[in-house]
This record gives sequence, structure tokens and C-alpha cells, in this order.
Amino acid sequence: MWLELKYWGLRKMGSEKMKRDKIKDKNKEVFSISLLLADDANNVLTKYLDKDKLDFTIGSLKVVDNYLDKVRKERKNLNEKDIQKIILRCGTYLGEVIRKSRPKQFVWLSYNSALEFPSFKKFGFEKDITTYYVLFNKESKGFWFPLAKPYKFLENGRADNLWSFAKVCLNLKEIEKKKKNDRYN
Repeated sequence: MWLELKYWGLRKMGSEKMKRDKIKDKNKEVFSISLLLADDANNVLTKYLDKDKLDFTIGSLKVVDNYLDKVRKERKNLNEKDIQKIILRCGTYLGEVIRKSRPKQFVWLSYNSALEFPSFKKFGFEKDITTYYVLFNKESKGFWFPLAKPYKFLENGRADNLWSFAKVCLNLKEIEKKKKNDRYN
């Protein structure tokens, strides 16, 4: 039922440059999918989701974490298709929060576009629900896998929460520490 995955976080990808004419971003497509998180009237579990707080801020990820916690408890009553929808929608929402925080830094790529990078290809990531879309950091040349985070949350619980993943991805701890140090200097 669950797919075996090799890696969940960030991989540095060397000094490869994204060729705009060759690799098309999937920002609009992924944003549309992320909106479905709040609009799925057919999913009985959306009753656990506080939709009014889904505003694409870092703080809204705590709402999604609470939702995933309840989904995790009800998981045995869900079929594979429902689980995949939840992973896809929560993962794209997570990635959109990250991308919207730094739109010039991050871009969504499809799995096939990411394969254009030899260093992505060499890690041998298989195409599955968690790698269908990946976030590319244009500054660090690294790939992030936001769709893998809801999968891990459903497997491991709150230890794999989306809110912390976004803070790590955006390096917010360093920014917060710098602001705090600037106040005292």
C-alpha cells in the first residue's frame, strides 16, 4: 500500500542552472491543487479542517498539522485514493506556503523536469506521490520534497509536522536569531 521512498528532505544539486526555455515551472498548476485542500466537499475529513485559517502563512501550517493528526487517527477507515489526495493537497499547500514566502527563490518543478538536472537524476528518486512535484531552490540549487512531509506525518505523527519543515526550509530560525541579536546590539 505505502510506497518505499529513499529520501525526504533537501538534496544539494551542485551548480546547475535552471534553463527557462527547457524547464517549465508548475507554479500555477500546483497552486490550483493546493486550493483543493479547503474546497473538497466530498471528503468527510474536511470537517476537521479550519478552512478560514488557510491563508498561506507559516502559522496556517499548524492548522494543517492538526488536520493531519486527525486524519492519521482515522487512516484505517480511508482508502488509498483518499490518502493520496490528502498527501497531494496538504503537500502542495505546504510547498505553496514556502514558495509564497519567497517567490523569487522557489519554483515548483514536475518530477520529469527535475530529471533534467543530472544531480537529481543520480539519486535515483522514483516517481510517486511524494516526488510528483518538487520545490527547487534557485539560490541554493537544492530540491525540497513538500509532498513527502504529509506522507511522513501520517506514518510518524507530529514529529514530522509541516510547520517545522517550512521553518527549516526557509531558515527562519537563523532569521529570528539575527533579529533578536540586532535588537540587543
